[in-house]
Amino acid sequence: MVSIAVDVTHRNQIAAALAEASAREKAILASIPDIIVEVNNNKEYTWSNRAGYDFFGDELLGKKAEYYFEGEQEPYDLANPLFGKDDSVIYVENWQRRRDGEKRLLAWWRQALKDTDGHVIGALSTARDITDRKRTEEQLRAAHDKLEARVAERTTELLGANTSLRREIADRERAEESARLAAAMMNHMADGVQLTRAETGEIVFANPRFEEMFGYGPGELNGKPVSILNAPSEKSPEDTAAEIIQSLGQTGKWSGEVCNIRKNGEHFWCAAAVSTFDHATYGTVWVAVHQDVTERKRAEEALRRTQLAVDHSSEAILRVHEDGHISYVNRSACSRLGYSNAELVMMSIPDISPNYTHEEWPAHWEELKRAGTLIFEARHQRKNGNVFPVEVTTNHHVHEGQEYVWAHVRDITERKRIEEQLRTREAELAHATRLSTIGATVAGLAHELNQPLSAVSTYADACTRMVESGSDDKLVETLVKVAHQAERAGKIVHRVQRFIRKEASLRSPVDLNALIRETLELVDPEGRFDGVSISLKLDDSLPPILADAIQIQQVVVNLVRNAVESMEQIDTRHRTITIQSNAPVDDMVIVTVCDTGTGLEPDAADRLFEAFFTTKSNGMGLGLSVSQTIIKAHGGQLWATQNSDSGTTFHLSLPIDRRTTDDNR
Repeated sequence: MVSIAVDVTHRNQIAAALAEASAREKAILASIPDIIVEVNNNKEYTWSNRAGYDFFGDELLGKKAEYYFEGEQEPYDLANPLFGKDDSVIYVENWQRRRDGEKRLLAWWRQALKDTDGHVIGALSTARDITDRKRTEEQLRAAHDKLEARVAERTTELLGANTSLRREIADRERAEESARLAAAMMNHMADGVQLTRAETGEIVFANPRFEEMFGYGPGELNGKPVSILNAPSEKSPEDTAAEIIQSLGQTGKWSGEVCNIRKNGEHFWCAAAVSTFDHATYGTVWVAVHQDVTERKRAEEALRRTQLAVDHSSEAILRVHEDGHISYVNRSACSRLGYSNAELVMMSIPDISPNYTHEEWPAHWEELKRAGTLIFEARHQRKNGNVFPVEVTTNHHVHEGQEYVWAHVRDITERKRIEEQLRTREAELAHATRLSTIGATVAGLAHELNQPLSAVSTYADACTRMVESGSDDKLVETLVKVAHQAERAGKIVHRVQRFIRKEASLRSPVDLNALIRETLELVDPEGRFDGVSISLKLDDSLPPILADAIQIQQVVVNLVRNAVESMEQIDTRHRTITIQSNAPVDDMVIVTVCDTGTGLEPDAADRLFEAFFTTKSNGMGLGLSVSQTIIKAHGGQLWATQNSDSGTTFHLSLPIDRRTTDDNR
């Protein structure tokens, strides 16, 4: 007997890791307030986090980016390098239409999205609504300019009259109040704001959020060089500073992501926007607005790692929706099916699996939904038309009201080939065992055949005498007896031929009680068994089983013959075999074969079903091994127990035929 075991620990670990990464990914993406979206090479939205749907609306996917533009803009001119070979992050500000129709200004950080071969497949963008911040900045700048203008004007007027002086004082108080309000607004901003004197590079102001973000106390940063805040990343702090200064000199503003360093030495990432204005005291001042994006960067990195793991999985992975539409496939799925990613995401499961038509898919979906997690076998069809067997593991999910399943698909062509070889070998072994078994019954069969053949001979002689004597009164009756005995002999031969015939396993509804009775006629035609008595306790209410009758008969023959042989050294008065069938429990019929023999030796009990293990001097050691293989192939179990008094009981379980029992309901 050949056994094959497949260690699925690694697969289960991968599945668990993927499930954990997916849950973590969902939690992280749901917690990010910024808009994160993906577009394909046609600049159509293909994916968004929750913030994107909240801003643009639930119909976002499939829309071109320009669909939401407000006013005349040409952001594509700035974003187009992403679809070439530019790997940098591109910053764009443009006006967009929110789902409620309001025009809002968004700040975009965009970067090319590539597959593992380095081909650009779209762009990943992060956006923040900066409308209110821009308005605040404009108001602050306007208030500042107005204040400076008023101070200069009033200073001149003060030289003219006391009345003008009093008016100026009042205006100054109002301006100071505005400045206090502006300062209060600055102190309560969620973003960190810091002002740097361009001429010296010294920090002249930092709001509380900025100080908290960098780990400094109130006013502790004032007068310190801004360079102490920069940390090395892909670029050195000097290169980052030079890039910012160059952009400020050309456009008056800069935005991007920078690696910063806290007072305690910890590095973290910020999204920063820098602009300039002229201050009466400090001259040109840089205004830097910072937002800590460390968690977002980690989320993006985790997302990239998860995507990499999924894409390089040896199993094909698909995301399938309620209508059967495929919305995601990994590289392995494309490779095995012969389609491109773009082709597969336009298809549905009935397009790649001959097992399901579009009409049958809804019923299968309900089964997947009801099971939650389901493992089953199916067939998939490649683009070239080749069909191959697969094992599919599905997990049903509901996310934000949308149902889908993740399907992990494994090609089992090789496994099926090995299983078929195994079935062929098992069938050959079972046939050889049947031939060995029938050899042990030859003597009984010869005796059984001798009876009807002798009767035929006797009746034929009687017919001859009747014809010769002219007395044919009982000739017809005698000829009927001849025919009956000939038929009896023919049945015996047919029974033996059917038992030893080598043919494919065919399963059909079988009356197990009738099969047991027929088996006893085969192995013990006269019910003698050298002094062994057989007791049948068969439950008449037994439902049919779905089985190969010849194979199950082979198992019963083997168990009965083993029971007889175990009692060869026992006193004739105690040689008893009890065969019992019991009503099904959990859809399984139980049959027991109990003998009063010598029982099991301790060292033999554990090896009873091993191939080639035997306690008989002339045994092959295959009977019980083949029997167990047959029963397992039928979905049942075969085991043995030691009786409390004497002998052994063999138990076998077989599933009932659900088709016939369902039809009778």
